[in-house]
Amino acid sequence: MTTSAHGVRSDELGEPLADVLSTVFAYARTSTAAQSVSALAEAIDYCRPGDTLVAYSIDRVARSLPHLFEVVDHLTGAGITVEFTSQALSFAPEGGDATSRLMLGLLGAVAEFERSLIRSRVLDGVARARERGAYRGRKPVAVQALADRARPMLDQGVPLARVARDLGVSRGSLYRALHDPIEAWS
Repeated sequence: MTTSAHGVRSDELGEPLADVLSTVFAYARTSTAAQSVSALAEAIDYCRPGDTLVAYSIDRVARSLPHLFEVVDHLTGAGITVEFTSQALSFAPEGGDATSRLMLGLLGAVAEFERSLIRSRVLDGVARARERGAYRGRKPVAVQALADRARPMLDQGVPLARVARDLGVSRGSLYRALHDPIEAWS
């Protein structure tokens, strides 16, 4: 078993893949869209003609059907094979078969539909919670008290990031409290 620089163990990939993969690009399951896009961009930049980009699922590569086709077309046009293991689809640079392309479109459309359903359900749930008063957002921080607690620590030379961590706020919040305490959260 080996672990890549990106934190994925070879035994998580399955026997056939673990033996042939030289580099693994991964992102945390709870990552933001920006993190997943940067991991994909990093993987695409790494690929060279003749390489194979293996993705677990279609929804790991694109968030919309047009973007999915754009990514697959870009990679195959650059001489890179694209494989989706959970859907058992493969797209070679010399042109794929029509059935695989149809399946890519169908499965991509279903994935996009599922994602939009999840998003609308979440937004509906948040709206209902707001109506009940259960969803209020983050509690406000006592700005002046925060600045008063932070100044002595900063005067002793403690880095701002550590002070923010110790006080349980972000660096940006602490910075705003210190430099503009009256208007920080108004």
